[in-house]
Amino acid sequence: MRLFKLQLGPILALLLLVGGPASAAGTQAGAFVKNLSDQVLAIFNDPRLSLAEQEQRMNAVAVRDFDVPYSARFVLGPYWRSATENERTEFTKAYEAYVVHVYAGKFRIYHDVEVAVIGERQESQTHMLVRTKIIRSDGRPPLDVDWHLATTSQPYKIIDVNIGGISQVVTFREQFAVLMERNPGGVAMLTERLREKTRE
Repeated sequence: MRLFKLQLGPILALLLLVGGPASAAGTQAGAFVKNLSDQVLAIFNDPRLSLAEQEQRMNAVAVRDFDVPYSARFVLGPYWRSATENERTEFTKAYEAYVVHVYAGKFRIYHDVEVAVIGERQESQTHMLVRTKIIRSDGRPPLDVDWHLATTSQPYKIIDVNIGGISQVVTFREQFAVLMERNPGGVAMLTERLREKTRE
């Protein structure tokens, strides 16, 4: 398993997630996913924007619509519990910047795609699933993307996305765990590795 290898699925995964009360969350969640995905695709299909400008705009989306603190805790797994408060803070900032950087670099090569919402399901009182397809204009088969949304707050916050049954946050968690096991330095080492990758 390679730590920083991302395919189109995980990239699109980094777009969305969210929630609200059961009866209202249905159409609201679907509209949220559709609107957010259209915004992100517009950023990376605008030829007037430099890579730095794309990253800046994507970062604003991540801060606004993603539950980065939740994701950071999840991807660190048991290492989060043993980390100091400062290590947690620094890792969360590095993780957010790294993810934005990776997706900014990847997204600019994808054009002429559309996100179609095909279904929604309330999984629990706190969790909703929005199912979508990524439609590509070149005739290749569409990509199935499931967005997992927390329904405990408004506005919605992204928590996870599954591409073909593969969770993005679970993938990051597994990759980070392998790196932590094979290298000394703990959370501080991982944080610095993410910063290095972000600067590339």
